[in-house]
Order: sequence, then C-alpha cells, then structure tokens
Amino acid sequence: MRKLFRYLIVPVLLLLAVATGLVLFLSEGVLGERHGRGQVSGPQLPAGHIAERARTRADASQALGTSQSDSQILFGDLHVHTTYSVDAFFFALPLIQGEGVHPPADACDFARFCAELDFWSINDHAEALTPWQWAETRDSIRECNAVAGDPDNADTVAFLGWEWTQSSSAGASQPHWGHKNVLLRDTANDKTPARPIGAGPNEILAQIPVSSAGWALIRAGLTIGDFPGNLGPYLDFNRWTRDVRNTAECAKGVAVRDLPDDCFEGAATPADLFAKLDEWDYPALVIPHGTTWGIHAPPSADLGLQLKDGQHDPARQRLFEVYSGHGNSELWRDLRDTEIDEKGELHCAAPKDDYEPCCWRAGEIIRSRCIETSDAICAERVARTRAWYLELPAGLAKGVVAGTTPDDWRECGQLAGTFLPALEYRPKMSAQYGLAVRPEGTKAGDAGAFRYGFIASSDNHKARAGAGYKEIGRKAFADAYGLRDDWHKRLSPA
Repeated sequence: MRKLFRYLIVPVLLLLAVATGLVLFLSEGVLGERHGRGQVSGPQLPAGHIAERARTRADASQALGTSQSDSQILFGDLHVHTTYSVDAFFFALPLIQGEGVHPPADACDFARFCAELDFWSINDHAEALTPWQWAETRDSIRECNAVAGDPDNADTVAFLGWEWTQSSSAGASQPHWGHKNVLLRDTANDKTPARPIGAGPNEILAQIPVSSAGWALIRAGLTIGDFPGNLGPYLDFNRWTRDVRNTAECAKGVAVRDLPDDCFEGAATPADLFAKLDEWDYPALVIPHGTTWGIHAPPSADLGLQLKDGQHDPARQRLFEVYSGHGNSELWRDLRDTEIDEKGELHCAAPKDDYEPCCWRAGEIIRSRCIETSDAICAERVARTRAWYLELPAGLAKGVVAGTTPDDWRECGQLAGTFLPALEYRPKMSAQYGLAVRPEGTKAGDAGAFRYGFIASSDNHKARAGAGYKEIGRKAFADAYGLRDDWHKRLSPA
C-alpha cells in the first residue's frame, strides 16, 4: 500500500496540483499586461487643409440657405468604443477573429486622419471601466485636443464620456431602461466626475461572466491552437477581468464627492443617474440609443416609463440616437415578436405582413427536421422550441436550435424591404413612440413630455470614430465579428 501511494497516488496528486495551479495561473492572467491609452500621433493637420475643409462647409451652408454667421455644418460621431469596453475587448480576441486592442489614442488618430471629423467622443461601457482605464481615457482625450491645435480652429474636438448600459430580459422584475451615452463638456480632472457612472457594477458582464471568463477563454485559445505563440491576448483579457473583480463597488448613500476614486459607481435607474450628475453639477448631455434593438430590449419594453418618477431629465436628455452602424431604430411597423394571452403569459407571435418573428422561425426549423414522427409529437417539439427561444437572452436565443446556418433563419426578425432595420424591432422603444406618449394632461412640447433632437452615430467598437465615412473596408471598419471557422471542430468532443 505504501508503494502504491508513493508511486501512483502521490504523482497523480502532484500532477493535479500542477495542472490546477497552471489553470489558475492562466485564468488570472498572471503574465497578462494592462493596455495603456496609446500614443496620439502627430501635430495639427496642415493649415491649408483645415482652411479647405472650412470653405467646403461654408459652401454647403450657403447651398442649404443656412449661411448665417452663427450657423455651421459640422460632422461628428458621439458614440465610439475602444477596447476599454468589455465587449470590444472580448471581440478583439483571436477566437472572435479579433485584430487586437484599440486604445483611446487610436480613436483620436482615426477621427483626425481618416474620417476627418470635426468632433467625436469616447463612450466606453462604465460598468467595467476600471479606475486606471478612466484615468487613461481622460488623459488621452486631453492629448487629442492638445495636438488638434488652436481650440478656436482645431482640426477636431474630442469629448469625454461613457455609456450607461442597462438591460432587462423578458419577465424580469426590474423595468428595462436601455442604453444611454453620457457626454461631458469639459475634460479637466476638476471639471469632470472622478468616476464614470454605470448602471451597476459589472452589469454589462452578464453575458461574459467574469468569474468563468478566464478558464473559458483559455480553453478556447488552447484548443484552437493559440497556445503558446498567441496566448498573450487571452492573458491580457484575464488580467483585466482580475482588475475588474478587485475593484470594489462604491458605497451606497454617500455623496459622490465623498466616494473614493477607485470604486465602481452604479446608478440602477435613469433617475439615479440624473441625481448623481446633479451632485457633480458639471455640464453633460445624456443620449439614449439602440432603444428598439431586440438584442437587449425585451418585447414588453416601453419608453413611456421614462416619463415617470423623474426618469427623464429634459435639461440633459436633449438628443436621441436614432441610427447607428447597427441599423435604423425608427422604422415603424405594427408588428410583434410576442403576444400576451388572457392569463398574462408570453407566447411567440405568428408571422404577419411578411414579418416572421425569429421565435416562429425556430419552430419552423424544427418542423423541417421532423422525420418519421407523428404530427402530434412534431407539433409539441415546435411549440417547445418557440417557448425555449423566448426564455433565452436575445443575443443567444438562436442557439436553441443546434446545427443551423444563417440561411436557415432567413429574414426572421427583420423588417423586410426597409433600409437597414433594427433586428427584432421593439416599437414602443422608438423615438416616434416616445414623442407621441406623454403623461396624462400634458400636450406635445410640455415640460413633462419628451422633446429632443435626433443624431446618428457609429457605435463603433474598434476605436474607429466615423467609420462609415467611405464605403471601403466595411468589415474591418465595422463591428463584424464571428467565431473562427475552426472553432466548432476544435471545441466539440472527439
């Protein structure tokens, strides 16, 4: 027995200990690096080039009849992510055909030298934006403005900001408020919040759980063949997730100026966000966006809820992003993905006017696979699949049917025949609906109703401000991702 213990059990235990240590070592990103803000390139653009841009704008203003001295036509992008955003960092990994990190300085360079924007802003997700990343972001924005030249005639103006990101799934107890960009007028440390304010610590990490991300990504990287030569990106990601886990949540009920700089500050509702911005008392805009996207808004989402209980701030919430690189949020159709029966239960809606809900298509895919089964069994499988589809988060729901291709899903969830429609459209979250709905007893334009201007932005996640300036390199410029072609073969059991 002693020999068995010495020559078999002890080596096995040692091997397990080493393997466990290696897994922890890798999943914690011990050898990973933090990615700084990068280096903003070059001096101001040539004066002649800037003058030519000004002449072009003046000519356009005159052609439109807006050539008054106080009017200008300017081009900008008020919704840009760097890989300081968790989703952008994740999509930068080799597993997702990522091309590597893009820090804040990349956004400045792209805005100045490629898109030649007059203005732009950084809006990384606040829920996992660590204190050191916020400090790097502020420094980078100031550096971008410094190299842009004379503030009265700069080649671009960079604004500091973040994204407040909240989503509620169907049937959740809390309301769905959506995503909002916070844009600050100033950039100096003593004129901007010490911390970005998110919807709650790690809110956006729900789809990429920090606690398990490390090992999941390491396993994917190893089995796909990124070990050892290309393991660095995974270690860097895991190092960042460790930073997130080690950053404490800010204490509740404490004035914002009395909180430490190195904590995650959360505001669970728009009213909480506005209250915190009131405490800071710095000029800011709050811009809702992506409101009608079914990928994060449940079918029951209703923008009208934001006209109650202080959930709307007309002084700050004066712009509404109705279009982005993800599509058009304002194509009204009286269509539904779901229906609620007399018992209050949610069901998949049947197709209507050439619109097919994806939950319905999931059932039809299963129906096409019913071979040598009775009609009753097939019908039960179809109904069960549609119900399961509705129980999953929108971004993962298509996984309810294994082995499908994009062609299997046809144009489900798409407003066919329209211009770049939002997927799985939520009509009660549109700006049109918001302008129409108002508290009882008020008229359009009253203080209690929505009143806002409309903008379009890129919502780019590769630090490419104004990425749509030309119809070139659309996959590289835009948020085009997808698991590598060999992932399913390497990750599936032998």
